[in-house]
Amino acid sequence: MTLRVYAHRKGWPLEEATVSVRQTRRHEPDCEKCETDAVGVEHIERQIQLVGSLSEDQRAHLMSVADRCPVQQTFDREIRVETTRA
Repeated sequence: MTLRVYAHRKGWPLEEATVSVRQTRRHEPDCEKCETDAVGVEHIERQIQLVGSLSEDQRAHLMSVADRCPVQQTFDREIRVETTRA
């Protein structure tokens, strides 16, 4: 969404942006120590496909924008989830 909005504002010919993510950590080692250690996703691979007649400079700039989008910033920071009973 961030890429589409940015490209639209710039008037760039971005037709579609597809982002795929994949977790690359195995769960078995986590399960063995989940009661004593903090466990979870260690590494996420992200693939971004940009469709449209964009120049190489535009593509490179959009990739740098993707690194600063709110979702990426959330992944880059430590996330703590607090659960309360309703």
